[in-house]
Amino acid sequence: MQPDRIIIAGHSLALAFAFSVALLCPRPGDPALLVPLGSQGLAGTIAWAEAESLPFVSLDMTSARVVALVPDHGSVLRALGAGIVPIAAEKAGCAASKDGENLWKN
Repeated sequence: MQPDRIIIAGHSLALAFAFSVALLCPRPGDPALLVPLGSQGLAGTIAWAEAESLPFVSLDMTSARVVALVPDHGSVLRALGAGIVPIAAEKAGCAASKDGENLWKN
């Protein structure tokens, strides 16, 4: 590969990473879907959120979905350190409309 192509590929990867972080990383005060990595599962995620005193927005035991408010950037970093990926969620707690549910209501 030519050096120019390597530099362009590196910049493209850095830009894609920056956009991904900007879109997926929750802002302080916004809700976040807490996705556990590894073997800790739902129980470990709930235990971590309770230890951090995060207020729950939505807790769905059947689909193993935990949505909590993220108070600051430090809690995002602590979540990543605990093996939990916080993904920015909708204000309604990830309850997106299904099959055009809101289209006919408006």
